[in-house]
Amino acid sequence: MKLFSITFINHLLLLSALGVILMVKKSSRKKTSKRNNYVMVGLAALTVIIIATAFIVLSRTHGENTGKSIANSTEDSANKILAIVNGEPIFASDVDAQYAQLPPSYKNIISKDDLLNQIIDELLLMQKAEKMGINVPEEELDNIINKAIAANNITLSQFEEALSQKNLTLDDVKNFYKKQISIVLLLNQTVLGNISVGDDEVEDYYIENADMFKTGMQVRASHILVKTKEEAEKAIERLNNGEKFEDVAANMSIGPSRVRGGDLGYFGRGEMVKPFEEAAFALEVNETSEPVQTQFGWHVIRLTDKKEGRQQSFDEVEEQIRKALLIEKQKEAYQNYVAKLRESARIEILS
Repeated sequence: MKLFSITFINHLLLLSALGVILMVKKSSRKKTSKRNNYVMVGLAALTVIIIATAFIVLSRTHGENTGKSIANSTEDSANKILAIVNGEPIFASDVDAQYAQLPPSYKNIISKDDLLNQIIDELLLMQKAEKMGINVPEEELDNIINKAIAANNITLSQFEEALSQKNLTLDDVKNFYKKQISIVLLLNQTVLGNISVGDDEVEDYYIENADMFKTGMQVRASHILVKTKEEAEKAIERLNNGEKFEDVAANMSIGPSRVRGGDLGYFGRGEMVKPFEEAAFALEVNETSEPVQTQFGWHVIRLTDKKEGRQQSFDEVEEQIRKALLIEKQKEAYQNYVAKLRESARIEILS
């Protein structure tokens, strides 16, 4: 069995594909009861992504129990078996390949031991799904991948070319999605499907954590982003000559907000780079700044509105709290479920 971690393919593509599952299945609810199962996948699927990504770090605790280390795996040991899970081997080459796909920042906090333990957990879940007869039809995988490709505005050949640059094939991607969706369906049927958050829990959390829902001052600003100070001064000159800010932004700005006349919407402190934030918060409404330099270039900023900080009402944050509490419950249930699978499994970590 060729193994692929949740981190193995770009997360955005996975999110896109899983989003397609939800949309496609909602539009075909009347076809079969088996297909209706996919309608429940949405939130749980996103939760699984959060859990699986975070669990690489959380699985450090498992690594401490093995007493083994694979940090020094080399090409000479690529075909070496690192672990056997219920009779199924995990090879060093699988771990090395997946570890190579991790972003450099992840490698600073995730060791190969961590990744091995995450692969073991994934394998346990897949074995359980197979035992329960959970399967994803081939046509469903084709539909998911085709929708994901279309959503990313690329052709199939472009997608295959991008995969080949990572030494992957379309079948690898299908196997990856098949595994992840099977795990989602397994978790929906076993531990996630019946988890809910009561109204009392949400209200209690709001009362006990009221300070978390106090907003600081927010401002709304527009800006014109250019490459040089001279261009910024030229933009100010045009504004002083009576041209509308949105027109100058549309004409001169190199930032994506130019299509909205430079409008950045509302933001609070800590959301923008420091020089931009300081300049924006120092302005009065309808006042325009002198040229401000950041790592992105030179900005001309106009403040368009200010909102004082306030306590958000329960109604405003109720769904936000409910979702956060649900994710926490699902994460805990997931970890407990995997722990039980480990307890009943035959897992051998080899030197």
